[in-house]
Amino acid sequence: MKRRNNAVKRAVKAAGLTQTELAQRLYYSSSMVSALARGRYVPRLDTALKFCRALGVDNPCALFDENGRPRP
Repeated sequence: MKRRNNAVKRAVKAAGLTQTELAQRLYYSSSMVSALARGRYVPRLDTALKFCRALGVDNPCALFDENGRPRP
């Protein structure tokens, strides 16, 4: 199965972080960050905003669609 490189994964890479480093920065578990990046976890708005701030993204709509899933 081919892995998709979605907007969340691209933003993590553009910020020069690994998912583990992002998890440590946000005080979340690595598994939670991984689940969010894979689209298996739909974040609440406050969580999505924390991710955006940590990644230097101004608009959560750049990373997440209207259902909270990572954009392709």
